[in-house]
Amino acid sequence: MGQIGSILALASVGVVSVLLLLPGHAVARRGGVSLRTGDEAAAVTNTALELTPSSPLFVKALLPPAAKQGRERWYLVHFAASLSGVGDLQGSATLKSVLGGWTTNAVEFERTSSTDGCQSGGVRWQTVDLFKGVRNRVACSPTVRLTSNNFVPYRSIRPGGGKLTISLSPGLGPDAHLEIAAGAGLYATALGPADIKLDVRGCRRIRQLRGGWTTVGIGIRNRGERPASRVRLGVEPIPGVHIKVVRSRPLRIPAGESRFIPLRIESDRTGVVPIRLVAVGNANQAAAVCRLRLRRSKRTQGGLFGTGLPAGTISGIGGVLLASLGLIILLMLVRRKREALA
Repeated sequence: MGQIGSILALASVGVVSVLLLLPGHAVARRGGVSLRTGDEAAAVTNTALELTPSSPLFVKALLPPAAKQGRERWYLVHFAASLSGVGDLQGSATLKSVLGGWTTNAVEFERTSSTDGCQSGGVRWQTVDLFKGVRNRVACSPTVRLTSNNFVPYRSIRPGGGKLTISLSPGLGPDAHLEIAAGAGLYATALGPADIKLDVRGCRRIRQLRGGWTTVGIGIRNRGERPASRVRLGVEPIPGVHIKVVRSRPLRIPAGESRFIPLRIESDRTGVVPIRLVAVGNANQAAAVCRLRLRRSKRTQGGLFGTGLPAGTISGIGGVLLASLGLIILLMLVRRKREALA
């Protein structure tokens, strides 16, 4: 047993049970996701199975006594599905997997309208996971193929294991059927998901409003073990304050690295301005409050004769006046000298 490793999942369909043992340090590739199983083995379905609302797929997971989600070992659910006869889809249908009473994966299918680009109608399917985030696709072909990979919730992993159920809700017509490919089940990997966190330390310093605006850098750090993709920064509107995210393109942040996004802030207000920030990427979210202390720059206060002109403008005008005054004095001295010589 030590050479084989511990068993992660025992797949059962009706009265037929399939047990598949993988050697230690095996690497399983499913849907483009590399899963390093370390010194553990995995047991999943080894045959393709047709799924209907009345015949769900059951996978009995046998886990170590001290099994838990996170740190050295992460668990995820994978399955690949093929939906054919989509022209007979009635309303909508949901394909989902549940482990320990918690939903791990969910894919929703619905008929599309003629405005979605399919001449004879098609299927829109959408899902969200911690690998690729939100996916929303439209398929015009008679068959829809997709893969679903997602890390399971912390509470779904229980010592000793539990039951994984892959089910389909009503909504498919009599001519439509959905097939789950071989390899569906529970996997273990040493690499956890991406985990983003906002860094608002740049907000601690007092910011001077020069010309009514200033900038501040907001950091986004990926504390996870996989890259964070399509990361965006959002800002909650504030009355009297205009905030612009200078870089609007989605970011890709490798594991353990940070990226900084500058904010341009134009404000008529001074004092403490709380700015609520939200960063989203790979379906995980981070929120923070940037308590920015704004102060009007001294160079923009008062001004020349109360005009409120910036100090630089005042200096420029003063320089011109001084130069003109010096020229006048010089001309007067020259004139007096000529009169004295006459």
